[in-house]
Amino acid sequence: MAVLDTAAIALSGALIGAGAAILSGALTVAATMRIERTRRQETRRSDEARALREHIAGVFAGVFVINHAIAWISWFASRDPDAVDQSMVASFDAETNRAYPGLQSALTLVAAIDLRTYSELKPLVITLYRLWEKARRAMVCLNSGRDQALRTLRECSDQSLEIEFGFPIAMAQIMAMAASTTTDESRKGALSAGDPDTVLPQAPVSAPDPDNKPRPTAPPAE
Repeated sequence: MAVLDTAAIALSGALIGAGAAILSGALTVAATMRIERTRRQETRRSDEARALREHIAGVFAGVFVINHAIAWISWFASRDPDAVDQSMVASFDAETNRAYPGLQSALTLVAAIDLRTYSELKPLVITLYRLWEKARRAMVCLNSGRDQALRTLRECSDQSLEIEFGFPIAMAQIMAMAASTTTDESRKGALSAGDPDTVLPQAPVSAPDPDNKPRPTAPPAE
């Protein structure tokens, strides 16, 4: 009996030791997986934050190109009105038409990552689009009502200056806000597949017609 008891004790000890080793290994694996999952989440958040900043910069790059075109032609309307001709209008159209697709693309990608940042950018882009439309409608009337068209273009100059000096501040504020976006809950973007509460953003502005003629449209939704 003593021999059996000793064997049983030895077996029990071995089983307990094996169980402890298995448990220890399982805990180690679980801890490693948790650390790896956290690392991947942090990497994803970092990648999203970097992409968000890049797309915000893309939006503002488009804004400044379009605003520069408006400022340029409105400056001539004020200082050298005879220089405002169809050739200048064609140059204006070419420059703004090149900029709009990149601006719209960047704005859409911002919405896909962070709808809060998109909501901050949307009214700024709408302001720019309305100024572009005002200037472009005036250009349509250069042949039929030149004096009034030039007056309207001169009005655009002051608004363009407001954008030129106001948007850098807005960009700094939006960049700072984007940097503070650190949780997944604050990023309910359009790429949240399967989320019934996700609302796909609608385009805040309409790009110019391919034939460079402004079309009458209802103002974009506020």
